[in-house]
Amino acid sequence: AYSMYSVEELINKWGAVPRIDDVSGQNYVEYEKEGNLYKLWIEDKDSLQKRLDLMKKYDLAGYAAWRLGYETDDIWDILSKVE
Repeated sequence: AYSMYSVEELINKWGAVPRIDDVSGQNYVEYEKEGNLYKLWIEDKDSLQKRLDLMKKYDLAGYAAWRLGYETDDIWDILSKVE
């Protein structure tokens, strides 16, 4: 598992551009190294917001996704709005 900060570092290191998967609505990046294609699904503020929207839509009891300390600061703005 990568923290949200380490994902940002990897994206910059690889020179990859995040894209959206039309089916899942999830951001991801791809890069090729030594003839191998790597795909990294990104947990970020956008994916978290989509999950929280589903939680509200289906009246789910809650949501869990990561270990404390793996998040970026912008996540707390989104979570502070959850009732």
